Amino acid sequence: MWEPSPHPAGDHHAAATRAAGLLGAAVFAEAYERGARLDPEEAGRQAPRTADED
Repeated sequence: MWEPSPHPAGDHHAAATRAAGLLGAAVFAEAYERGARLDPEEAGRQAPRTADED
């Protein structure tokens, strides 16, 4: 069952810090940089889909 994120939408910094801690700083930095280079349309194509969208 889907659960809402424990992070408020505006709390990007805390969520990014937690993700970096879980993944490791180097892996997170690489993924962040790859994502930052995507245009919005490509980011939307690569975003995971929810059960409601299938």
